[in-house]
Amino acid sequence: MSHKLDPSETCRLLLFEAAPERRLEIEELWQRCVPSLKVERESSGVRLFVKGDGLHVDPKTFEAFWLIGFAAWRSIETYAPTIVLALISGSQLSESWHSDDQIAQVEMDYKALIGHSRSLIQEPNLAGFDWPSDIPQPTLDRSKLPNEQDRAVFDLIHLAIAFAISTRVKTSQVYC
Repeated sequence: MSHKLDPSETCRLLLFEAAPERRLEIEELWQRCVPSLKVERESSGVRLFVKGDGLHVDPKTFEAFWLIGFAAWRSIETYAPTIVLALISGSQLSESWHSDDQIAQVEMDYKALIGHSRSLIQEPNLAGFDWPSDIPQPTLDRSKLPNEQDRAVFDLIHLAIAFAISTRVKTSQVYC
């Protein structure tokens, strides 16, 4: 897989898109507290932190958020119908669970995606990672996604990334 998202542009864009009404405040905080964005070299794991010289991120961070976000959505798809059925019918969750003849396959698919997420994080670089065929490639362009469900996941992922970045930047305020 080739790296698709430029970390420096992605960080700024996601912060501004997450709270467009506070763009001026975010830009001022960014300029004051994040003098630069340092792209770390690729290695096993993912990194997103602030040090005195700026915000540090590795190239896999956003892809890891993307896969984990789609895995979280799959967990909802996997377990929510059974939970809702149990609540509506007044039955025990275990009864609804055992009566769902498709849950095993859906759960296996969900767990495979969790495995892909772990593999990406452990992989030393993006070039060695095979992207799951049933998950869209990471993008900053919401309109490129094929359906409303993927666009909803996109929104949740981007808000999660923006939150992670903003907490790092806000923490750095102590030092700037």
